[in-house]
Amino acid sequence: MYLSAVTMDGFRASATQAFTCRFPDRFSVLLGQNNAGKTTVCDALYLAHVHSFPNVRRSSAAVLGDNPRMIDIEFAFGGVGPEGPLGLSLLGRSESPPRWTRRLERSLGSVRAVGIDGGQHVDDTRLIYLPAARNPVDELARREAEVLVELLRAEQERRKGHRNLADVRALAARLLDGLISH
Repeated sequence: MYLSAVTMDGFRASATQAFTCRFPDRFSVLLGQNNAGKTTVCDALYLAHVHSFPNVRRSSAAVLGDNPRMIDIEFAFGGVGPEGPLGLSLLGRSESPPRWTRRLERSLGSVRAVGIDGGQHVDDTRLIYLPAARNPVDELARREAEVLVELLRAEQERRKGHRNLADVRALAARLLDGLISH
């Protein structure tokens, strides 16, 4: 059994028009230009599954379009390799593969998936979400910069009683101007 399709409507790249991403088999790779909808598909899969790991921050409500706002998940039997335990169990009971729809709504400025329509075997499916790193070196540098800024804020609070970095920025600008002139 494998994820065969996800249909999105009213969310990110599908904000104005529904679109479906079909997966040909158990292993698929999403490729495309910027703004082609790769992140939309990944975020939709995360939101649609009730049980997912790890917990990630929910998208801003700004990515929602007009109603209807929903994500439809569809699994299929087969694919390359042996059938897994859930697929074998369902086939043994002559049941259909899992399929369900979740509605999306705004909740305190972020997106929340609610309700389960046609929820066949929702509780039996799990999603392990492995977000793609744009560039591991850039991600590391970004985290280091965030830590450095927090250290500067803490030192500013210790010395001057506030966390405003305006003085530090002005000093950095003067130092950079001095470096450039030499």
